Order: sequence, then C-alpha cells, then structure tokens
Amino acid sequence: MAKPTGNTKRGAREKKAATISTKPLHFWKTIEEIKEPLLVCRSDDFKFDDVVEVVHRGEKRLGKVISIDGEVCTVELLEGTYGLGEDSAVRTFAKPFTFPMSNLLLGRVLSGLGKPLDKKPSIVLGKEMNVNGAPLNPTKRTVPNNIVKTGFASIDLLNPLAMGQKLAMFSSPGLPVVDFSLDLVRQSLENMKKDFVVVFVGIGLIKDEEAFIMNEIEKFKLKSRSVFFINTTEDPLTEAVVTPRIALTAAEYFAYERGKDVLVIMGDMLNYGNALREMASLRGDLLTRHGYPSYLFSDFASLYERCGMLSKRKGSITLLPYLTMPNDDITHPVPDTTGYISEGQLVMTREVLNKGVNPPLDILLSLSRMAQHALDKEALQLSHKIYNLYAQGKKYEEIASLMGADVLSQEEQKFVDAKVEIEKELLSQEKEENRRLSEIVKIATSIVKKYS
Repeated sequence: MAKPTGNTKRGAREKKAATISTKPLHFWKTIEEIKEPLLVCRSDDFKFDDVVEVVHRGEKRLGKVISIDGEVCTVELLEGTYGLGEDSAVRTFAKPFTFPMSNLLLGRVLSGLGKPLDKKPSIVLGKEMNVNGAPLNPTKRTVPNNIVKTGFASIDLLNPLAMGQKLAMFSSPGLPVVDFSLDLVRQSLENMKKDFVVVFVGIGLIKDEEAFIMNEIEKFKLKSRSVFFINTTEDPLTEAVVTPRIALTAAEYFAYERGKDVLVIMGDMLNYGNALREMASLRGDLLTRHGYPSYLFSDFASLYERCGMLSKRKGSITLLPYLTMPNDDITHPVPDTTGYISEGQLVMTREVLNKGVNPPLDILLSLSRMAQHALDKEALQLSHKIYNLYAQGKKYEEIASLMGADVLSQEEQKFVDAKVEIEKELLSQEKEENRRLSEIVKIATSIVKKYS
C-alpha cells in the first residue's frame, strides 16, 4: 500500500474546504414575486431561518427564509435583488446563517457580511458558528470585577467601563463620535494585556466616515489584535441588520473559545434601528412609535445581552454601542430602548464641545452603573468628590450667568474655579493623549486637595 505524500494537515484542510463547497443543496425554480429586498418562491422543502442562495446567470447572492406560509416562502436577500428575475434559481443550505470563526479574523477589515475589504483572501475555514447567537443565561453570569482602561479620565475615573458591561454612548449630529470611538479602539489596545481584542462595527457609515476609518486603521500599531466590520449606506439594507450579529459572533468566539477579553464598539445604532424599521415596513410588520416595529426592544436586547462574563469560564465581552440622538432627543425610541437595556451611558453634548473639552462628554449626564465593580474604594471616593465639586461649580456658574459673578460668595466662586480646572486639567485631553489610571488619579487628587 502506497504511503501518503505531501503535507497531510494541508490535505485535511483542503478536504474540509471541498466538503463545505460541495454540500448537497435543494433547488426551487419558481420565483413568484420580487420586492426589494424580498422575494417570494414556492417549495415545501425549507425551514424558517434557513440560509438560501439565489443564483442568476452565475452570480450568487445570500439570503435567509423569514416566513413560511404553506408552500410559499419569503426570502430576505442580504445582498439586494437588483438584476434578479423570475428565471433565477433559489437553493437552500438547510441550515441557519453561519460564519467561519478563527484567529485569521484578527487584523482584518471586512464588510458587513464578512467579505474582505483589505485586499486579503476571503475567510473560508474555521469553526462554523450561528451568527444569531444567544443571550447569556443570567444564572451563568458573573459580576464584572475589572476595568477596561481607555486612557480617558472622563471614563476611567468618573464613568468606568467594567469588563462584561454594556455601556452606551449617546451623541448628537455633528459631534465627533466616530473619531472618539477609534481613539477608544487604539488606546484600549495599548493599555490592556495581550489577550485583549477589540471588535469595531460600523453600521450605515457614509462615504466620508468610511474613508476616515479606513485611513485611521492603517495607522494602528496594534491592528493585529482587532477586527473591523464595515457596513455603509451603499450596501443593501438587510446587511445593516446582519452586520452586528456577525461581529458579536466573532466576539463570542474570541471570548469563550479563546479565553480573551473582548471590547465591542458598535454603531451607529440609530442606523441599525432605521434599517430595522424599513425592513419591518416592507414585511408588513406591526409598527409603533415613530414607525419602529413592536419588537424593537427585544431585537436590541438580542444584541446587547450577548455581552457579559460567564462564571467558571475565561473570557468576557464588553459592549460599547454608540448612537446619534435625532434632534438631541434622548426620548427617541432608539436611545430610549438602548438606555433601558444598557448599564449606563456616556453622553456627548455640544455645550461641552464648545468649551473646548475633548472628548466632549458631559459627566453630569453620564453614568456607569458598574463603577463600584470597576474601581477600588479609594478611587471611587475620589470620583465622588470630583463629581461634587463639578456639580456645585455648574450650579453657581449658572447663577452667575443669570445674575452676575458679583452675587457669588468667595466659597461659591471657589466651586466655579474648581469646575473650570476640572474641565481644563482632568477632562480635556489632547489628541492621542493616553493617560494611565495612576496619572488620572494623581491629577484628580491634586484638584480635590486644592479646593476642599
């Protein structure tokens, strides 16, 4: 018997790849109706949520089954219906939407559907994982007990981000939320250990934002510990709904299969909500306030609740979703829903930006409900003292703006001076100024001693 020759591991990989590509598929020939981004076909051999492939003159597009009524199947195309006709063939993989997860994802820039945007090969091998995932069982969760160091005083000391926490970031039109998000990617990678990974998810990005992000990625020194998923306004509507699910599945792979601590920065969630609203309207779903579907809360929760820490298991997923508040309205359904599910929020305002504070986070509107788990007792007490000085200073500053500075006593003026110094020395940081937590504590302690 002849001995096998060549690299047996390589042969095994090639065999696996061949097995994936030649899996038996079921065909239908009848497409009864096409209505972007949906199509209707007829068959009795499919299941709800199955991945399908539409073939038209050699071109292949992915979709999934979203409803079944007898023999009538409604398919949601993830790559648009443009150019398709009733002569197109539809076939099913007879399984939910999965994506191959492996360490090969690290350092990559991918589309919302996981296709390469960095001129590197497609990712075809890895552990096939269902992108729908599953929220963590509350009984299996453990309380976060460590901090994700971002290098920003307004977060690390005053609104700390604990590992396993979901902390939302609310912005307004025109504020530098994308720029700040990339700063968080870069600085958290620099501050955390080697087993720390960042997954960045851009949803509904305009061309300028996409170009800015792609340019910034090239400057990252620690790009090999991150993965970027980029969805733009030019991509099909349905891709915006799938993008965060693929990204969170990648985060679950690194956290629970590889034991890494993962930070997911994801947004703009307003774009995600709007895509969900348009899809719901096309499907004929029940719509509620502002035209959003009745399942808006449960859909957002199915994303946000995939983060956390599991007891007796290494790894964690920390989620920082950002969104733009239309007309600065925090009661809008998207920020309102996000606020209910998340464990705190960081709020960007024009008022703070106009004072020259970078990042423009309003610490009095911001809150981290996990601060007591992320900071030690001394740092937490210091944080409370800074908050007290700042709040008192803002109160007397508003009085002075209405009645004049002369009405303030010497003690009251001291609080106003403290607020100004907190903004100038503690909260405001230069571009790429990455502060260690010990440095932040030192500055804050100095201010407290000066004005106490």
